[in-house]
Amino acid sequence: MSDEQIYDENELEDAGISEEMDLEEGFEDDASFSDDDAYNEDDYEEINSEEVDRVVAAIEELSESVESENIRAFLVEAANSVYSLVYDDSEGDEISNAAA
Repeated sequence: MSDEQIYDENELEDAGISEEMDLEEGFEDDASFSDDDAYNEDDYEEINSEEVDRVVAAIEELSESVESENIRAFLVEAANSVYSLVYDDSEGDEISNAAA
């Protein structure tokens, strides 16, 4: 027997839950979020290349010290992600090749 509980219709009604839920309920004309809120330059921080270089170097050093290939792959991916915050993606291939 599974841990799944089965409720009958009366129990759901007593709890204030309808069998059919309207997924759009509460989403029409939501004035709390507008398209102007989707992009705001003030929400982004400046990241300098010195910090990126320092973090990438630390991740590379850590990846060299782990035995697990899975963990190493995650660390290389993390280094590439951090690197791409400041540098072009074409330059990020150098990290993958250096760590391999």
